[in-house]
Amino acid sequence: METKNFLNNLVYYAAMPATIFKGIVSFDFQSTFRLDIVAQNLLTTLAVFLLTFGVAFLIKDPKKRGAFHMGCFRSNQGYMGLPVVDSFFGARAVSITALINGFDSPYCVILSIVALEIFRTIAFGNGNKEGAKRLLLSKLFDVVKNPFLIATVLGFICVWLKLDVLRLGFVGELLTLTGNISMPLSLFVIGCSINFGSIRKNVGIIASVSAIKLVLSPVIGFIIGAFIFSLSGEDLAFSVLLVGMPSSVSSYALAAQMDTDDELMASIIGITTALSVITIPIIYNVLGLIA
Repeated sequence: METKNFLNNLVYYAAMPATIFKGIVSFDFQSTFRLDIVAQNLLTTLAVFLLTFGVAFLIKDPKKRGAFHMGCFRSNQGYMGLPVVDSFFGARAVSITALINGFDSPYCVILSIVALEIFRTIAFGNGNKEGAKRLLLSKLFDVVKNPFLIATVLGFICVWLKLDVLRLGFVGELLTLTGNISMPLSLFVIGCSINFGSIRKNVGIIASVSAIKLVLSPVIGFIIGAFIFSLSGEDLAFSVLLVGMPSSVSSYALAAQMDTDDELMASIIGITTALSVITIPIIYNVLGLIA
Protein backbone atom coordinates (compact mmCIF):
# COMPACT_ATOMS: atom_id res chain seq x y z
CA MET A 1 0.00 0.00 0.00
CA GLU A 2 2.82 2.42 0.90
CA THR A 3 4.55 1.73 -2.40
CA LYS A 4 1.34 2.35 -4.33
CA ASN A 5 0.72 5.61 -2.49
CA PHE A 6 4.29 6.75 -3.14
CA LEU A 7 4.03 5.99 -6.86
CA ASN A 8 0.63 7.65 -7.05
CA ASN A 9 2.03 10.81 -5.45
CA LEU A 10 5.01 10.70 -7.82
CA VAL A 11 2.70 10.67 -10.84
CA TYR A 12 0.25 13.19 -9.40
CA TYR A 13 2.71 15.77 -8.10
CA ALA A 14 5.66 15.36 -10.49
CA ALA A 15 5.33 13.28 -13.65
CA MET A 16 2.00 14.56 -14.95
CA PRO A 17 2.59 18.25 -14.06
CA ALA A 18 5.94 18.01 -15.86
CA THR A 19 4.22 16.68 -18.99
CA ILE A 20 1.63 19.47 -18.84
CA PHE A 21 4.14 22.26 -18.25
CA LYS A 22 6.50 21.13 -21.01
CA GLY A 23 3.64 20.80 -23.48
CA ILE A 24 2.43 24.34 -22.83
CA VAL A 25 5.78 26.16 -22.85
CA SER A 26 6.65 24.49 -26.15
CA PHE A 27 4.06 26.64 -27.96
CA ASP A 28 2.77 30.19 -27.80
CA PHE A 29 -0.70 31.00 -26.44
CA GLN A 30 -2.25 31.77 -29.81
CA SER A 31 -1.42 28.34 -31.18
CA THR A 32 -2.51 26.64 -27.97
CA PHE A 33 -5.92 28.11 -27.21
CA ARG A 34 -8.65 26.42 -29.23
CA LEU A 35 -12.16 27.34 -28.12
CA ASP A 36 -13.73 24.89 -30.58
CA ILE A 37 -11.83 21.89 -29.15
CA VAL A 38 -12.59 22.93 -25.56
CA ALA A 39 -16.28 23.34 -26.44
CA GLN A 40 -16.36 19.96 -28.20
CA ASN A 41 -14.97 18.31 -25.08
CA LEU A 42 -17.41 19.95 -22.67
CA LEU A 43 -20.42 19.41 -24.93
CA THR A 44 -19.59 15.73 -25.36
CA THR A 45 -19.30 15.33 -21.59
CA LEU A 46 -22.67 17.03 -21.14
CA ALA A 47 -24.32 14.84 -23.79
CA VAL A 48 -23.12 11.62 -22.12
CA PHE A 49 -24.05 13.05 -18.70
CA LEU A 50 -27.65 13.68 -19.77
CA LEU A 51 -27.98 10.41 -21.69
CA THR A 52 -26.81 8.21 -18.80
CA PHE A 53 -28.50 10.14 -15.97
CA GLY A 54 -31.90 8.65 -16.82
CA VAL A 55 -30.43 5.23 -17.55
CA ALA A 56 -28.93 5.15 -14.04
CA PHE A 57 -32.42 4.88 -12.50
CA LEU A 58 -32.83 1.48 -14.15
CA ILE A 59 -30.32 0.15 -11.60
CA LYS A 60 -32.22 -1.22 -8.57
CA ASP A 61 -29.55 -0.58 -5.96
CA PRO A 62 -29.53 3.20 -5.42
CA LYS A 63 -25.94 3.21 -4.16
CA LYS A 64 -24.73 1.90 -7.51
CA ARG A 65 -26.40 4.59 -9.61
CA GLY A 66 -23.86 7.31 -8.93
CA ALA A 67 -20.92 4.99 -9.67
CA PHE A 68 -22.50 3.95 -12.96
CA HIS A 69 -23.23 7.55 -13.92
CA MET A 70 -19.81 9.01 -13.07
CA GLY A 71 -18.11 6.06 -14.73
CA CYS A 72 -19.94 6.91 -17.96
CA PHE A 73 -19.36 10.66 -18.30
CA ARG A 74 -16.14 11.47 -16.41
CA SER A 75 -13.00 10.86 -18.47
CA ASN A 76 -9.48 10.30 -17.21
CA GLN A 77 -8.04 13.11 -19.33
CA GLY A 78 -5.26 13.77 -16.84
CA TYR A 79 -3.56 10.52 -15.83
CA MET A 80 -4.33 8.78 -19.12
CA GLY A 81 -5.24 11.48 -21.60
CA LEU A 82 -2.09 13.58 -21.33
CA PRO A 83 0.48 10.79 -21.81
CA VAL A 84 -1.61 9.14 -24.55
CA VAL A 85 -1.98 12.41 -26.45
CA ASP A 86 1.71 13.16 -25.94
CA SER A 87 2.64 9.74 -27.32
CA PHE A 88 0.40 9.97 -30.40
CA PHE A 89 0.39 13.69 -31.24
CA GLY A 90 3.23 15.45 -29.41
CA ALA A 91 3.64 18.59 -27.35
CA ARG A 92 1.16 20.82 -29.22
CA ALA A 93 -1.72 18.45 -28.46
CA VAL A 94 -0.54 18.17 -24.84
CA SER A 95 -0.72 21.94 -24.40
CA ILE A 96 -4.31 22.02 -25.73
CA THR A 97 -5.22 19.01 -23.58
CA ALA A 98 -3.84 20.76 -20.51
CA LEU A 99 -6.04 23.75 -21.29
CA ILE A 100 -9.06 21.46 -21.72
CA ASN A 101 -8.37 19.94 -18.31
CA GLY A 102 -8.44 23.41 -16.80
CA PHE A 103 -12.07 23.73 -17.92
CA ASP A 104 -13.05 20.07 -17.61
CA SER A 105 -12.06 19.53 -13.96
CA PRO A 106 -14.34 22.09 -12.26
CA TYR A 107 -17.06 21.39 -14.85
CA CYS A 108 -17.13 17.68 -14.00
CA VAL A 109 -16.95 18.35 -10.26
CA ILE A 110 -20.09 20.49 -10.48
CA LEU A 111 -21.96 17.98 -12.67
CA SER A 112 -20.97 15.07 -10.42
CA ILE A 113 -22.03 16.66 -7.15
CA VAL A 114 -25.36 17.85 -8.57
CA ALA A 115 -26.14 14.38 -9.96
CA LEU A 116 -25.00 12.51 -6.84
CA GLU A 117 -27.08 14.78 -4.61
CA ILE A 118 -30.15 14.11 -6.77
CA PHE A 119 -29.53 10.34 -6.65
CA ARG A 120 -29.09 10.48 -2.87
CA THR A 121 -32.18 12.62 -2.28
CA ILE A 122 -34.47 10.46 -4.44
CA ALA A 123 -33.17 7.18 -3.03
CA PHE A 124 -32.82 7.97 0.66
CA GLY A 125 -34.68 11.24 1.20
CA ASN A 126 -31.67 12.55 3.11
CA GLY A 127 -30.37 15.12 0.70
CA ASN A 128 -28.57 17.97 2.39
CA LYS A 129 -28.33 21.08 0.25
CA GLU A 130 -26.02 22.88 2.67
CA GLY A 131 -23.81 19.80 2.88
CA ALA A 132 -23.73 19.55 -0.89
CA LYS A 133 -22.78 23.23 -1.17
CA ARG A 134 -19.92 22.80 1.31
CA LEU A 135 -18.70 19.72 -0.55
CA LEU A 136 -18.91 21.57 -3.86
CA LEU A 137 -16.86 24.48 -2.49
CA SER A 138 -14.37 22.05 -0.98
CA LYS A 139 -13.97 20.15 -4.25
CA LEU A 140 -13.63 23.35 -6.27
CA PHE A 141 -10.91 24.47 -3.86
CA ASP A 142 -9.20 21.11 -4.43
CA VAL A 143 -9.38 21.81 -8.16
CA VAL A 144 -7.70 25.21 -7.68
CA LYS A 145 -4.78 23.65 -5.80
CA ASN A 146 -4.59 20.68 -8.16
CA PRO A 147 -0.98 20.25 -9.41
CA PHE A 148 -2.28 19.72 -12.97
CA LEU A 149 -3.99 23.11 -12.88
CA ILE A 150 -1.01 24.77 -11.20
CA ALA A 151 1.29 23.40 -13.91
CA THR A 152 -1.13 24.71 -16.55
CA VAL A 153 -1.22 28.20 -15.04
CA LEU A 154 2.57 28.35 -14.61
CA GLY A 155 3.03 27.19 -18.18
CA PHE A 156 0.78 29.92 -19.56
CA ILE A 157 2.50 32.52 -17.36
CA CYS A 158 5.84 31.54 -18.91
CA VAL A 159 4.30 31.76 -22.37
CA TRP A 160 2.66 35.13 -21.61
CA LEU A 161 5.94 36.56 -20.28
CA LYS A 162 7.86 34.93 -23.14
CA LEU A 163 10.16 33.08 -20.74
CA ASP A 164 11.91 30.43 -22.81
CA VAL A 165 12.65 28.09 -19.93
CA LEU A 166 13.40 25.19 -22.28
CA ARG A 167 16.54 27.01 -23.40
CA LEU A 168 17.97 26.01 -20.04
CA GLY A 169 19.08 22.56 -21.21
CA PHE A 170 18.82 20.78 -17.88
CA VAL A 171 15.23 22.04 -17.42
CA GLY A 172 14.06 20.53 -20.71
CA GLU A 173 15.83 17.25 -19.99
CA LEU A 174 14.40 17.08 -16.47
CA LEU A 175 10.86 17.76 -17.72
CA THR A 176 11.19 15.12 -20.45
CA LEU A 177 12.56 12.44 -18.15
CA THR A 178 9.97 13.14 -15.47
CA GLY A 179 7.11 13.23 -17.95
CA ASN A 180 8.11 9.95 -19.60
CA ILE A 181 7.35 7.94 -16.47
CA SER A 182 3.77 9.17 -16.18
CA MET A 183 2.04 6.62 -18.42
CA PRO A 184 3.57 3.36 -17.07
CA LEU A 185 3.29 4.47 -13.46
CA SER A 186 -0.33 5.58 -13.91
CA LEU A 187 -1.30 2.17 -15.31
CA PHE A 188 0.52 0.38 -12.51
CA VAL A 189 -1.16 2.39 -9.74
CA ILE A 190 -4.65 1.99 -11.21
CA GLY A 191 -4.10 -1.73 -11.69
CA CYS A 192 -3.29 -2.08 -7.99
CA SER A 193 -6.72 -0.67 -7.12
CA ILE A 194 -8.83 -3.30 -8.92
CA ASN A 195 -11.17 -5.29 -6.62
CA PHE A 196 -11.97 -8.62 -8.24
CA GLY A 197 -14.74 -9.44 -5.74
CA SER A 198 -16.62 -6.29 -6.71
CA ILE A 199 -16.08 -7.03 -10.39
CA ARG A 200 -17.74 -10.45 -10.07
CA LYS A 201 -20.76 -8.94 -8.30
CA ASN A 202 -21.25 -6.14 -10.82
CA VAL A 203 -20.32 -7.59 -14.19
CA GLY A 204 -23.39 -6.21 -15.97
CA ILE A 205 -22.97 -2.65 -14.70
CA ILE A 206 -19.25 -2.61 -15.40
CA ALA A 207 -19.77 -3.98 -18.92
CA SER A 208 -22.41 -1.31 -19.61
CA VAL A 209 -20.18 1.50 -18.36
CA SER A 210 -17.24 0.19 -20.38
CA ALA A 211 -19.31 0.14 -23.58
CA ILE A 212 -20.62 3.66 -23.01
CA LYS A 213 -17.31 5.15 -21.89
CA LEU A 214 -14.97 3.51 -24.37
CA VAL A 215 -17.21 3.11 -27.45
CA LEU A 216 -20.29 5.33 -27.33
CA SER A 217 -18.55 8.43 -25.88
CA PRO A 218 -15.94 8.68 -28.67
CA VAL A 219 -18.70 8.15 -31.25
CA ILE A 220 -20.65 11.07 -29.75
CA GLY A 221 -17.41 13.07 -29.56
CA PHE A 222 -16.74 12.41 -33.22
CA ILE A 223 -20.22 13.49 -34.28
CA ILE A 224 -20.04 16.70 -32.22
CA GLY A 225 -16.49 17.47 -33.31
CA ALA A 226 -16.92 16.78 -37.01
CA PHE A 227 -20.45 18.07 -37.63
CA ILE A 228 -20.92 20.84 -35.07
CA PHE A 229 -17.40 22.28 -34.76
CA SER A 230 -16.04 21.13 -38.16
CA LEU A 231 -12.90 19.65 -36.63
CA SER A 232 -10.72 17.50 -38.85
CA GLY A 233 -7.37 15.78 -39.02
CA GLU A 234 -5.23 15.74 -35.88
CA ASP A 235 -7.53 18.14 -34.01
CA LEU A 236 -10.51 15.84 -34.46
CA ALA A 237 -8.45 12.75 -33.68
CA PHE A 238 -7.06 13.78 -30.32
CA SER A 239 -10.30 15.48 -29.22
CA VAL A 240 -12.16 12.21 -29.82
CA LEU A 241 -9.46 10.18 -28.09
CA LEU A 242 -9.76 12.39 -25.01
CA VAL A 243 -13.47 11.67 -24.52
CA GLY A 244 -12.73 7.98 -25.14
CA MET A 245 -10.40 7.78 -22.15
CA PRO A 246 -11.34 5.42 -19.30
CA SER A 247 -13.33 6.55 -16.25
CA SER A 248 -11.75 9.26 -14.11
CA VAL A 249 -9.68 8.22 -11.10
CA SER A 250 -10.93 11.24 -9.14
CA SER A 251 -14.49 9.85 -9.21
CA TYR A 252 -13.52 7.42 -6.45
CA ALA A 253 -13.18 10.13 -3.78
CA LEU A 254 -16.60 11.60 -4.57
CA ALA A 255 -18.22 8.17 -4.58
CA ALA A 256 -16.89 7.50 -1.08
CA GLN A 257 -18.29 10.79 0.24
CA MET A 258 -21.78 10.79 -1.27
CA ASP A 259 -23.50 7.46 -0.49
CA THR A 260 -22.25 5.75 -3.63
CA ASP A 261 -20.70 2.28 -3.97
CA ASP A 262 -17.00 3.16 -3.89
CA GLU A 263 -15.88 -0.44 -4.50
CA LEU A 264 -17.94 -0.50 -7.69
CA MET A 265 -16.42 2.85 -8.65
CA ALA A 266 -12.89 1.48 -8.18
CA SER A 267 -13.76 -1.59 -10.26
CA ILE A 268 -15.18 0.58 -13.05
CA ILE A 269 -12.03 2.68 -13.08
CA GLY A 270 -9.79 -0.38 -13.13
CA ILE A 271 -11.68 -2.29 -15.83
CA THR A 272 -12.22 0.66 -18.18
CA THR A 273 -8.52 1.50 -17.80
CA ALA A 274 -7.50 -2.06 -18.65
CA LEU A 275 -9.87 -2.23 -21.64
CA SER A 276 -8.73 1.18 -22.90
CA VAL A 277 -5.35 -0.35 -23.70
CA ILE A 278 -7.26 -2.16 -26.47
CA THR A 279 -9.80 0.49 -27.46
CA ILE A 280 -7.48 3.51 -27.64
CA PRO A 281 -5.25 2.08 -30.41
CA ILE A 282 -8.35 0.95 -32.31
CA ILE A 283 -9.92 4.44 -32.09
CA TYR A 284 -6.63 6.03 -33.10
CA ASN A 285 -6.27 3.84 -36.20
CA VAL A 286 -9.91 4.26 -37.21
CA LEU A 287 -9.62 8.02 -36.88
CA GLY A 288 -6.47 7.90 -38.99
CA LEU A 289 -8.55 6.47 -41.82
CA ILE A 290 -11.53 8.83 -41.59
CA ALA A 291 -10.40 12.06 -39.86
